Amino acid sequence: MMRKSIKKRKGISAVVATVLLTVIGIAGVVLFWTVILPMFYRLDFQITDAKLIVVDTTKKMQIEIWNTGSIDITSLKVEIGAFSKELGGVHVGEKRSFAEDAQFEEGKPNIIKVIAEGNAPFGGTRKTEKIIIVSPIKA
Repeated sequence: MMRKSIKKRKGISAVVATVLLTVIGIAGVVLFWTVILPMFYRLDFQITDAKLIVVDTTKKMQIEIWNTGSIDITSLKVEIGAFSKELGGVHVGEKRSFAEDAQFEEGKPNIIKVIAEGNAPFGGTRKTEKIIIVSPIKA
């Protein structure tokens, strides 16, 4: 009697098995696309040189950025106290120097905050920032 009931049982149909395997495959691709793949695309940079220069009544900022990440920096923003300046982008592996008029306090160290943004190839904007303290020099 036991043998007959085991033989009468049916497994899942081929259609249900195909649908289940398809759903599992799609879930795996989505997981890879959203979690694993973005780990390979990072936004990072180094501030290789930063100067605040005072010449008579003119104040200038010189800063060099090196893109050490794996995606292009599309937007750079520099903040010194209440002063803010948008700069251009920097390609992967490139060092780029910027020399701009700026506003900062003379006679004491200033905090320079650099904010970088970039777009990963498969969507999503990356954003990172670095802070450095620089004392102004008179030229």
